[in-house]
Amino acid sequence: MSDEPSKRSRAWFGLGLALVIAMYPLAVGPLDCIYRRCGDYPRLQAALRVTYSPLLFFCDRSTKTNAFVGWYLAIWHRMTD
Repeated sequence: MSDEPSKRSRAWFGLGLALVIAMYPLAVGPLDCIYRRCGDYPRLQAALRVTYSPLLFFCDRSTKTNAFVGWYLAIWHRMTD
C-alpha cells in the first residue's frame, strides 16, 4: 500500500488549517460591520466578543497589532458607510 492518500490528506489538513488561521483575523472586518448594524442583539455581540477575544487580547498588548486591526477596520467602515 502507498502512503500517497495519507500524504494527500495531511496536505489538505494543512491547507485547511492555514486558511482558518488566515481567515480568522480577516473576518473581523465584515463581522464588525454586522456587529455595528445589529446593535440590539446581545447574543450576537457576546458571541463575537468571545470569538474574537484572542485578537482583542493581542490588540491590547501590541501597538502594531492594534494599528493593523484599526487600519483594516477603517477600510471596512469606509466601504460600508
